[in-house]
Amino acid sequence: MRNLIAFLSKNVHWLFFLLLIFLSITFLINNNTFQKSKFMSIGNEIVGVVYSGANLFTSYIGLKTINEDLLEDKANLENRIQYLESQIFLLSDSLIAAQIIRQTELDTSSYKFLTARVTNNSIVRSENYITLNKGRSSGVTPGM
Repeated sequence: MRNLIAFLSKNVHWLFFLLLIFLSITFLINNNTFQKSKFMSIGNEIVGVVYSGANLFTSYIGLKTINEDLLEDKANLENRIQYLESQIFLLSDSLIAAQIIRQTELDTSSYKFLTARVTNNSIVRSENYITLNKGRSSGVTPGM
């Protein structure tokens, strides 16, 4: 507290000077329309820059959840495609059904699509590996 009082007593002239400058700028802006409009336009530009930066930041933070939703949708669509292809094959043994299955080049019974995140991987060894954040409870087994 003593240091604060000593600082204020040493710099009272500068603090008074800053107070007078602040008051004069305030009076100038409030009493002149041109200066007021310039001050408001500068303020609006600053606020616009801050808002656009905040918007970029929040949209970047939200990308993780959007990406996860897109991955789940993709897995659901892939599973639905396989199901529909298997139904086409079961319902009709015609040449058209066989052509549709051959054109898509998907084996309708051996794949199930899941969403997972890679937690660890290697790419420089002779036998590389990928570690996922899914396990047996999600239907993922070793060797897949």
